[in-house]
Amino acid sequence: MRSHRKKMMALLVACFAMLSGQTQAEELYYIHTDHLGTPKVMTDEAKNTVWEVDYLPFGKVVEITNNIDQSKRFPGQYEDKESGYYYNYFRDYDPSLGRYLQSDPIGLSGGLNTYAYVEGNPLNRVDRYGLWSPKAHDTLIQYAFEGMLPQREIDIMKKSGREFDKNTQASNQSYMHSMRQKGESIEDAIRQRDQFINDNLSNICVGYPNNRDDQLKTFGEIVHPVMDKYSPEHRDINGNPKEWNPLWPFGHSPMEHIGNETVKDITPNVRDQVTRELIESYNSAF
Repeated sequence: MRSHRKKMMALLVACFAMLSGQTQAEELYYIHTDHLGTPKVMTDEAKNTVWEVDYLPFGKVVEITNNIDQSKRFPGQYEDKESGYYYNYFRDYDPSLGRYLQSDPIGLSGGLNTYAYVEGNPLNRVDRYGLWSPKAHDTLIQYAFEGMLPQREIDIMKKSGREFDKNTQASNQSYMHSMRQKGESIEDAIRQRDQFINDNLSNICVGYPNNRDDQLKTFGEIVHPVMDKYSPEHRDINGNPKEWNPLWPFGHSPMEHIGNETVKDITPNVRDQVTRELIESYNSAF
C-alpha cells in the first residue's frame, strides 16, 4: 500500500458513497490527492480509474477524464460548472487568473494583496481555512501575557502566530495545529505535536542567543498548537486531536463571527487552561 501511494504521488484522503442515476444503488469511490490534498484521481471499488484530472499551477483544469462528476478542486474548493469559478466557502476563486474575486475578509492581516491566492505559491501552500480565528488567538495570547510582558513583545507573538497559521496548512503539517492527518493514529499525532513544541522550546535561546525579537517570533509559532488543542474544532469529546479533512473545512474560523472558533467560543475554562500552558511554555523557554 505504501509503494502504491508513492507511485501515485497521492494520499487517500477521502472516500464517499455516490448515488448512481441508473441503478439507484450506492457505489463507493476513493479520492486520491497530491501532497496538499487536491483531488487528482478517483477510483472505484474494483480499483478502476473513473475520474482523473490535470491542473495548471493555480488550479485551472487543462485535461479531465471522467465517467462520473467530481467537483472538488483545491482543498476547500468546489467548482461551479456554470461560472467556472471555485466556491471557497467565504470567497469565490478564479483558477484562470489565480486570484479571488472578492477581497480577503480579514483585510490586510492576510497579506498586502487581498485578492491573492496563497501569496502566489500554490505548489506548496493551500488556503483551506481553519483554526481559532486570528482574533481568538490574539485574545488568548493577550490574556496570558498582559502585565507580564511589554505590549510590544506580546504583539510580536501575535503577528508571528498569524504568519505561522498561513504558512503551515499542508496536510502533513496537521500536528502543528493539534490535528491529525487522514489515517494517522491519535498517538502519532500527539507525539508529533508534543515533540514539535518541546524540542523547539528548548532551543529558542540556543538558536537566537542575542535576538529577543526572533526568540519571541519563534515562541509565537511554537505555542500555536498549544492554543489549537483546546479549539472545539480540533479536539474530540475525549480531548484528542480530530482528523483534518481538507475537503471539509466548515466549522473553522478564518475570521471572527464565522465558525466555531471565535472569541465567543473561548470559555473561561479554556482561557484558564491555555493561559496556564502558555505561561508554562514561556518559563520553559526563557
